[in-house]
Amino acid sequence: MNALMRLNQIRPGLQYKLLSQSGPVHAPVFTMSVDVDGTTYEASGPSKKTAKLHVAMELLPHILEGCEFDPR
Repeated sequence: MNALMRLNQIRPGLQYKLLSQSGPVHAPVFTMSVDVDGTTYEASGPSKKTAKLHVAMELLPHILEGCEFDPR
């Protein structure tokens, strides 16, 4: 299970936004963001899907901080 799937289980319904698309056509860079509890998290990647996954990877440790869970 990747970070995005785990985050969707913990916090369903998060709204991701495309902030920018830059770079040449053959090597684009997408920047996505998500707002959670008043904090905006941003990340970039070579596709929208990858950028969204990178946002989830950045956000997930903050969501899980202080939580006790069974990793099974």
